[in-house]
Amino acid sequence: MLSDVWLFRLILLPLCVGWVLAGRGEVYCGEDNCYDSLQVSEDDDQTFIRKSYRKSAREHHPDRQQTPNAKAEVELNLHKARALQP
Repeated sequence: MLSDVWLFRLILLPLCVGWVLAGRGEVYCGEDNCYDSLQVSEDDDQTFIRKSYRKSAREHHPDRQQTPNAKAEVELNLHKARALQP
């Protein structure tokens, strides 16, 4: 039978490590860091993040492109939403 120490090591410790790593401020959109893809830092305010998103959205907007970029636009919207989460 497992002792309380082993229970902690096998179950609770990995959960605690996951919570600590999740609280580091890094926000991921799939495999990409949302802040990196928007070319902002996590310390920037929401106004700057929105401006960066709008600039990038204008560049990738389907009406301005000759080739279909629907996937890039969807990913950009996802990155904005996750980066602006409190």
